[in-house]
Amino acid sequence: MNVYGTDVTAVRVFARFPDRNPNPVFRVTPQGTLSYANDASRPIIGALGIAVGEPVPEPSRSLILSAMAAGSAASAK
Repeated sequence: MNVYGTDVTAVRVFARFPDRNPNPVFRVTPQGTLSYANDASRPIIGALGIAVGEPVPEPSRSLILSAMAAGSAASAK
């Protein structure tokens, strides 16, 4: 008989990581909508004039979607 186990403590810690991160963390859907923002990212999304559930405005949207498609970092030119 094989028995497999997982320490869920680590899973719980990582699940809370974005909320406790002092750095800005936000998620954008593949369609360009802001789906999550931790407290540290509030100044950024405030400067963009958006809230969770709203589309990210251009040119930030194109930059974020390009980075997502490439699977790497992107920067504004």
